[in-house]
Amino acid sequence: MNSFARKVYRGFGIQPEETVASTLMFLYSFSWGIFLTCYFVPANSLFLKHYGTSKLPLAFFCAGILGYFFILLNNYLRKSWSERSLFFATHLFFLVLILAFRASGFLDKQFPLIHRSMPFLMFIWIGPFFTISASRFGSLFIKFFDLRQSKKLFAMIASGETIASIFGFFAIPFVLVLLGPTINLLYFSAIGMSLGAFTLIFIFRNLNVTEERKTSPGTLTTPAAKKKFSIS
Repeated sequence: MNSFARKVYRGFGIQPEETVASTLMFLYSFSWGIFLTCYFVPANSLFLKHYGTSKLPLAFFCAGILGYFFILLNNYLRKSWSERSLFFATHLFFLVLILAFRASGFLDKQFPLIHRSMPFLMFIWIGPFFTISASRFGSLFIKFFDLRQSKKLFAMIASGETIASIFGFFAIPFVLVLLGPTINLLYFSAIGMSLGAFTLIFIFRNLNVTEERKTSPGTLTTPAAKKKFSIS
């Protein structure tokens, strides 16, 4: 690492042994920000276009029920699935769901019922997406950092999602000039979800995340591992 990057990390209070974990977790948070921002805009705009505000109470009720059952399913799967499998399964399911929503936009003539139902279904998934985003990031974060590190680093690393949202909401009006219909933002949402899954590969592989840690949070398994993942 060059001296400039080292100064940047030091300026944020990140120690050399924390740089890899901090960088990867920031990228993971950033990927969720891309996913959520590029989903939130078409989900809201299409719902209001097709249903207006009259269906909002029903939509919020359905979103709450959906989120509740999704959390129950998540807790049930945690008993039999490894955490690694659960993380990747979540990303795969969300990616397939996003692409299915986008594909439904082409079915207006062949399957009008599916086409009309799509904006409502997209809208009620907003809440579960945000809930799972926070849950996945938090459960992964505590594997790498102890209480002292969490107090120092959590807000900064979690700001990746906020930064992605700020840039995303600013750029979307210009991007839509090239993309066309708002629903095409789902392509970028799918890219964000894919980026998160790709980052997970490095997180689980390079930072030695296991379902049963033998070391305390925020530490690596061996002195050799500490040396390997320390950037100086």
